[in-house]
Amino acid sequence: MTRVKIVSGYVPLPKNPRPLEDYAASGARINSLRAPKAVFTQSLESCWLYKFLQTTGPVTHSQGKWPLKNTLDYMIVQHQKFEWIACAAGDDTGNADVFVWIDYGVFCQGPAITEQIIESFLHRMKPETRIVYPGNFNRIVQEVPEIPGEGGDAHWRFCGTVLIVPRNLAETLFIEARANVAQHIEATRNVSWEVNTLARIEVESKLPFAYYHSHWGTSLFDNYPKGVS
Repeated sequence: MTRVKIVSGYVPLPKNPRPLEDYAASGARINSLRAPKAVFTQSLESCWLYKFLQTTGPVTHSQGKWPLKNTLDYMIVQHQKFEWIACAAGDDTGNADVFVWIDYGVFCQGPAITEQIIESFLHRMKPETRIVYPGNFNRIVQEVPEIPGEGGDAHWRFCGTVLIVPRNLAETLFIEARANVAQHIEATRNVSWEVNTLARIEVESKLPFAYYHSHWGTSLFDNYPKGVS
């Protein structure tokens, strides 16, 4: 049986439209899942992208259709998952084969997502050798859209809520994410969603990825491992 460790994390953002109490309730349910886990909580100022942006000068950020939610602080928090996954793998003493990122607020997506659905997903986990992710469409788009300010949307090749990372790729993913963000800021002066960062890494063929079709909700979990390609 594949040895799995859940990774999740939370950075409080008081101005986020979703109440902090909703995240607290979802986080409590994450912590109740019957699987080994590494759940992180830290301040915005301690996030790796926040620190990096102190060295870059002014930047813009994508806002998409929900500017109240998609703040620069939110983009920073979205990118923090890469460091958390790497830290979970580096600190792990249980010899986990894969580290499964699950958003701290996953239960805010609706009542259809239950602990039983997530635990069943974890029990079906394969000893993956690629970074596996759910996404909205099954083709690699060479041009990842970047639209500062309002307009456009995230690149939903990656849903973002779930990411399955083999132990040996956890640190490399963090390294590649940092490098891609740095290159992208230098070229565009814009910060966008972490799913756009993942899409750019995939286009550049820097890491092995595998996809399965999903939208949000239960298909994030129910559609694995069928259709992984």
